[in-house]
This record gives sequence, structure tokens and C-alpha cells, in this order.
Amino acid sequence: MLYYVRRGDTLQRIANRFNVSQQSIIKANVICDPNYITVNTPLIIPEPGIELPKSQGQPPYYIVQFKDTFLCLSKEFNTTVNNLIYMNKLNPNMIPTGYEILIGDYLQSPDELNKLWEDTGNYRCDELSQDQIYNIYYNGSFSWEVLGRQSIPYLIELLNNPCDIVKYYSIVSLGRIGASTKIVIDELVKLINYENELISNASSWALLRIDLVNKYSKRMHVTTAENRIYDSPDLNSNSFTVPAGSQIMSLNWSIPSPTDEKNVFGETLLYDRVRFFTTGQDGYLPRLGFNEINAI
Repeated sequence: MLYYVRRGDTLQRIANRFNVSQQSIIKANVICDPNYITVNTPLIIPEPGIELPKSQGQPPYYIVQFKDTFLCLSKEFNTTVNNLIYMNKLNPNMIPTGYEILIGDYLQSPDELNKLWEDTGNYRCDELSQDQIYNIYYNGSFSWEVLGRQSIPYLIELLNNPCDIVKYYSIVSLGRIGASTKIVIDELVKLINYENELISNASSWALLRIDLVNKYSKRMHVTTAENRIYDSPDLNSNSFTVPAGSQIMSLNWSIPSPTDEKNVFGETLLYDRVRFFTTGQDGYLPRLGFNEINAI
């Protein structure tokens, strides 16, 4: 089940309330300091017979909590301290609470990544499976984000690739980076009237995301597909429809369905807890396909 931490709670009190061990709750969630848990944090309470992915410990993003440390997070995410620092361009002496960080295995050479995207788009565009699109382009968009501004010349060139899949994910990657440079803005504006509606829409979403990042923070995102938002991580809970292009703020990434609902590929369905920027309303956004986040 999912439990929201209340004022006065301790991990041991929560464990006693649900007749589970404190260690089992720690194992099911990302908790760096068992002596400190934040009010309103959603915790997965493990149940017999249900094995779930670690809550808030799945790629691509994680929101840093008070008392988190680089060493703890590197162990939680099966990476190294140096990788976390490098990927997120962080001060090695401080990890800022509330900061959104990348936690997946997204380190790649820009030249190799560019060649993979370009060659695959040029020669196999019409033959790509959903699995290949996910592994090469969706995951690759986070590698470009890690590379940051040095990605921009490559991505600008990739916008000219004849394959619309390459175009789309190049736009998404520019939106993820969030750099408000003249060349990025000019190239995205050019594509707003592109004949493929998905490309033109993605350009608008990326421009909006860049604006939000520069006005507020990287925790501001833009949805890339129409979806339903649920009151809880449960497809049977109350929900409402939101259009593509909605502005959201990330609250908690990667919360597994407490009842182990499955996605179309038989994996535990993941949800992202978000707040709608315009209304202040919170809700759970289910991930798509291979548990892809449907936001830039």
C-alpha cells in the first residue's frame, strides 16, 4: 500500500502500525536517513507476495530529499558518486535538497551518440521497432541532457535528418536541456509549422519547457501526450483528462503501483506524482509503453 508520512511519524512507528519491519520499508523506498522522513512523502509499505521496484529509485529522475547524501544515493541507484556529480553538474561538497537529478546510466560520447542517431535514422527509419525507438532515442534524449550545452550543435544538425523520429527526439532533447540560446529558439520556431503535427507540437512543447526552466526550475515539465491523471497510483481511482502541452511540476518520480498493476509489457506500472502549474492540483501520471515518462 501507499502511505503518506504524517507530522510526528517516525519510520519505526509506521512499521509498527502496519506490522512490518523498518528495514523492509527502507528496502522498498529511497530513504537515506531512517531517523528523518519528510511529511507528505509517499512511502510504499511492502505487502506479502508483492515484489515492487524500489519507489522513487527508477530512472530517469529523482528529487533530492533532506538528509540525502551522494554516497547513499549512489548505492540506491547502483552508480558511483562521481557519475552522479558529473551527470548533474553538481558541487561535490553539497547536494541541494529539492533538486531534480538524473539517475540512470546515461553517460555516452557525443560523437558516438550522434553517429548512432544519424545512421539509424538515415538507413532504418521505417523499420524501427518500439523497443529500438525506446533504447536508442528515448533513452538517448537523457544522454543528450547529461551532455548539456555541448549537445546543441549535434542536435541542431540532427533536426535536419530526414527521419521524423530523429527530428522528434532531437526536439525533445533540446527541451530536456532547457538552454535558451538564440540558435535553439530560432530552430524550434522554424519547426512549429512543420507538416508532421507531432513535430510541430513537440517544437511548441520544447519552447515552453525551455521558458519554464529559465523562469523557474528544471522541475517544471510539459506533457507530451494526452493522459489521465489519477488521485492515487491506482487506475481505479478518480481521474481526469489532461491534454498534451500541460505544465506540471515534478513532486515524486517513479512510484510503483502498490497493487502491482502491469503495463502493456507485463512490468509493474510506474506513476509520477505531479502538480499542475496552473491549478495547483496534485495527481499521479501513469507512465507509457516501457514505463516512459510522457513529459519533456
